[in-house]
Amino acid sequence: MVDRTVVVPLIDRARSRGLTAPLALLTALVMILALLPTAGAVAHPDGKGDLDTSNGNDGQYSESFGVNVLGHAEPGGFNADVVAHGEHAYMGSWGNAVDPAGDGSYPFCPSLGVRVFDISDTGNPEHVSTFADGASEPRLRGTWTEKVIVADVDTRHFTGTLAAVSVQNCEPNGPRGWGVWDVTDPENPERLHFRQTEAEVRTRGGSHEIWLEVREHSAFVYTAEILREQRQAHPRGKRFEPDMQIWDVSNPRGPRNVGSWGVWQDEGIEPVSPDEDGVARTRFVHSLIVSDQVAYLSYWDRGTVLLDVSDPSNPTKISSVEVPTEGLWSRGSMHSSWLADGGDLLIEAPEVFDPNPAPGSNQEFAFGYPRFTDISDPDDPQVLGGFEMDTTRLDPGDLPAGFWTAHDPKVRPGLPGDDGLTYVSWYAEGVAIVDIDAAIAASDPDAGITAGEDDALVAQFVPEPAEDPFAFFGPPGVAFPHVWGVFLHEIDGQEIALASDINSGLWVFQLDE
Repeated sequence: MVDRTVVVPLIDRARSRGLTAPLALLTALVMILALLPTAGAVAHPDGKGDLDTSNGNDGQYSESFGVNVLGHAEPGGFNADVVAHGEHAYMGSWGNAVDPAGDGSYPFCPSLGVRVFDISDTGNPEHVSTFADGASEPRLRGTWTEKVIVADVDTRHFTGTLAAVSVQNCEPNGPRGWGVWDVTDPENPERLHFRQTEAEVRTRGGSHEIWLEVREHSAFVYTAEILREQRQAHPRGKRFEPDMQIWDVSNPRGPRNVGSWGVWQDEGIEPVSPDEDGVARTRFVHSLIVSDQVAYLSYWDRGTVLLDVSDPSNPTKISSVEVPTEGLWSRGSMHSSWLADGGDLLIEAPEVFDPNPAPGSNQEFAFGYPRFTDISDPDDPQVLGGFEMDTTRLDPGDLPAGFWTAHDPKVRPGLPGDDGLTYVSWYAEGVAIVDIDAAIAASDPDAGITAGEDDALVAQFVPEPAEDPFAFFGPPGVAFPHVWGVFLHEIDGQEIALASDINSGLWVFQLDE
């Protein structure tokens, strides 16, 4: 067992290339694990993020091919994930609890909330409303709202369209938790409930990512609360507050907590502890999806855990896709997932910002890249292969400014998808559109994964490089692609893709047929 605090193991695992992270950033890391490398982070001494700007813009970024850009809207960053419902897109926002001047100003916490865009004219997305932001809802000042899920709900208590939103604090006194909004009229959202639990009041936190599951006449919110189980453990080891919480929101004005699951409570595994090779690992629910009453928990260094949630009050583990201690995908950091092949294939996206392996380990040298696993027999998952970009195993010093890890995968037409292509948001690589079968066919899990020059990369969208509007990820004058999320949608029979760039906003594009 490692004798460390919650935060220190995370920092110890990061090998800096000669720079030291400031105390202000270290105290915020529990909240910003979406940007936490497993090893080798470059943290700027002034409290900036993990962007390597040493090369400026001298390097070359990938160029778009095989796509047509339809529209663009720039409401001002930081921008986070994006989803669509009907004729509207919903884009969240990001923030960070760093106060570099020490004057309580927190310049990287703009509390921008969720921006709603009318996309009925795909060539001209129009910003029509904002909700869960600090300006229109003062109670939510000092927060960031990374994730939003929108779905139609029909229960005894509510009929209409709900948006479930994750809320985290990026100022010490900012609230944290999650909320549900009535977006039946997207231009006039109405908050129905904001939930801040007792555990979240005592520490930094909140729902990092969120899911809204709709059943016939009921609805459930699933929240991923990073390292809540570690932070809220009773000192005598008799109390657990698991990272994954389930809430019945059939009555969205009065949600009820009905279930939970966590590795410490349900498997007896301490969230921050060494693996079988003695290498420090962190195990927390970063994000999750739910399909056909099975929850897929992206559990960072624990891999992906499959839960039967047919009874939400009693989630039961089915199986898990493990993180190996060496070789391919040994870096862990399983960030998010999606389903393909009608639900028989799991796509995982690890988020690894620095390719250098953890000190003292046999882990591979690689940025994060997707893994494909056959789960047609959910009791016995079988890893089939993966997909790398040409940059996946390059030295960071040979790359221009930006992040080079995969982030979020999607498959058309929804969850689960079945059209054979996965769209992966990939930060500086934009959105990679990958032929799943071709990627698997080119994979050799024993020898390595075939990189992007093969036929598996069928198209790519890379937005124009843009400066960080708040100069957090990079100083003024440094422009870089920074795509956070991707979402696949159909409007008036037209298949489109939405991409959210942290720096430059909402993009609408489609494959060039």
